[in-house]
Amino acid sequence: KYLQEVTLSGRVIAALIDTGSDISILRSSEYMMMGSPKMRATDMEFCGIGGFSAKILGEFQANIIIDGQVYPIFIRVAPDDVIPCDLIIGANFIDTIEINLKKGVISINPVHELTVGSGTRPEMFMIDAIHDPSTIDVDVLSELEHKHVVENLVNNYKPVQMRETDIKMTIILKDEEPVYQKARRLSQYERDIVNAQIDEWKREGIIRES
Repeated sequence: KYLQEVTLSGRVIAALIDTGSDISILRSSEYMMMGSPKMRATDMEFCGIGGFSAKILGEFQANIIIDGQVYPIFIRVAPDDVIPCDLIIGANFIDTIEINLKKGVISINPVHELTVGSGTRPEMFMIDAIHDPSTIDVDVLSELEHKHVVENLVNNYKPVQMRETDIKMTIILKDEEPVYQKARRLSQYERDIVNAQIDEWKREGIIRES
């Protein structure tokens, strides 16, 4: 297990770095000791080791400090008895940083994007490619005669407008009955998901009852 000391809302916490967890989870008791920052309600559930499932109490966005660096992190809050430590840092945060895990030692750093300045450009950026679309490259052809033929075809090509005819086609169907599929009812699990999404949209004012 890889533990990392982090600071969250002014509290120093020993967080478990778990690459196998899709989400970052905080114990509800630790959330209250942080001052209960504003969080959003959710119907999300998660599965743990052994196949048990637990309901998420809420979720919120925060800033986390690791080795002096500040990072944004999205955290879910869960009951104390369903997670083994105060904070689990999962893949939703790990995928946004550079992390090295080796022999119990953790190294976490922000992702540095390559910036190219005018003074120190890598040589590969100094290659200029000039392409004239009006010229035809026939050097790939080995025969001189073939080169002349291709050049003549390209240079003498003239687009010709297509002509339309008066021919009409009639499609006769052997089976005049329309093909359709009856509406299929959603399962109870799917209905719960749809109803939860509709309730969330109502709370956020995205939709309203007519």
